[in-house]
Parts: sequence; C-alpha cells; structure tokens
Amino acid sequence: MFVENINFIVKTNTTPPLYFENFDPFTEVNEMSPYLDGTEAYVLKPGKKEFESIEEGTLPVTKPEDNLGKLVFKLKLDENLTGLMFNVEHSSIGYRKDYEQQMFLVHSDFIDEDYEKFETIRFLELFTSDKKRDRIENGIKAYEEERKAKQKEWFEEKMKHYLSLEKLDDYSYNLKSTGRFDRNDPMVYEEKFNVKDNYIKKAGPNLLVEIGKAMGNQIQITEKEKKRKDDVYKEYPVKYITEIRLEIPEGYEVKSLDNLRISVDNETGSFSSTAEVNGNELI
Repeated sequence: MFVENINFIVKTNTTPPLYFENFDPFTEVNEMSPYLDGTEAYVLKPGKKEFESIEEGTLPVTKPEDNLGKLVFKLKLDENLTGLMFNVEHSSIGYRKDYEQQMFLVHSDFIDEDYEKFETIRFLELFTSDKKRDRIENGIKAYEEERKAKQKEWFEEKMKHYLSLEKLDDYSYNLKSTGRFDRNDPMVYEEKFNVKDNYIKKAGPNLLVEIGKAMGNQIQITEKEKKRKDDVYKEYPVKYITEIRLEIPEGYEVKSLDNLRISVDNETGSFSSTAEVNGNELI
C-alpha cells in the first residue's frame, strides 16, 4: 500500500542506499527534491505487521559538480566579417537537468524511446478500427506539431534572453539526448543561429570581437542590493561551465589574451576564466 503524503522511499539494503521519489516522466533513481538536500529524516525498517525500527538519519547533500550546466559555443565569423554564426551545445546533469527536462521537453521527445526501452505496445496499435486509429493519429500529430512549434519558440526566446539580443537569424534546434534513464546521463540539445551586426567592430585593419558577450547577460549588484535584510537563497549548489571556441578568420591573429584571463573567489562564489589559442581556434 502506498500513502500519498510519503514523499519518497529509501531502499537501505544496498550500498549506498537507493532513493526513489514520486514518479513522473523524468524521475530517476537517486533523485530527490533539492529542498531535501541534507535534511534530517527518519529511517523506517518495515516488518511483517509493523515497523521493526525507526532511526534518525540525514539525507545526502549534493555538490556543485553534481548539478552541472555546460554550454559549448562554437563561433565563426560570417563571410563579410560583420556577424557571427553560432553553434551552441547545452548539457546538464543533476538538479540542473531536472529543471531543463521539466521546462522544455514535450511528450513526443521521449515517448518513442519509452516504447523501445520497455518493449510495450504503442498506443495506436491498440485500436482495431482503422478509421478510429487514423482519426486519433491525426489529432496526435496536430497536437505534437503545435507543441513542437511552441517548444522552438521557448528555446529561441531563452537564448535571446541569455544573450540580451532582440533577434536571432536562421534559428534551429535539435534535441540530442533526453538523459532520462540514468542520473549521470546528461540532457543534451543543440542550437544553431546567426547574429548580424553585433559582437564585431572594425578598427582600421583590425577586428574587435566582443567574445565575452557570448557568456550571456551577467548579474550586476548595486550598492542598494548589497544591504540586505534576508539572505540570497539558492535551491541547490550548482556549477556552470561555458566553453567558447572562436574560429580565427584566415589572415588574422589574436592580439592579446590578458583580458580573458580572470579569477575571482569570495564568500558569494567563484569565477575563473582561461584563454588559449590552439591552431586556428581561440578557446
């Protein structure tokens, strides 16, 4: 018997213990709500008629690298050397992946992989009437097309906000992996688009590329915001990695890397940036 207000089940006769939370299309073993990190809990050992023992315990605490969001930007100047062509790969694990899955995946992204993994009969195959099956199939297709169009709009708006841009040209996206069957498997998707008349300025024979803008819009804390009555709250520890790979145009070379090498570490967090030229790439 399952009681609705029990949030998760712990299987303790394994090393380490396994955790199972309420199931949804994205639930995985050893997944819990981030609000439960480090929470004191009771461990109940069931017997035939009643619990054999009740002990106090503490739930695991995730580390920043357990909740990783990584972006790899591959950038190339267009033929006029006035705009950039973007190829962006996103990957995420842990609580960061949970957020991405819940926000951006739709039914058609994962139903086929479920049929294949669990070797179950497809829903439409249950109908013996061709007429009824065709009617339902057409309805599903229309719904999925609408959801996919909306999904593309979500992804595009998210990237425009991230880069603080009003327009992306020739935008497309591709879901490469849902990451639904293993806690360590990332969710991965790719975006391609062009940005015209931005990021690049000409200064005589030189090109000034504002490469740092590809890291996205950064938070600016004012003096007023530093005087707080309440702490800033983050649901879970998280680590972000942004890798930017710019293809250096033929006939050009990188003049200086000093401004791209930064390291900051204080009580609020840490940030570090490295830079190197490898072949025809600035990384």
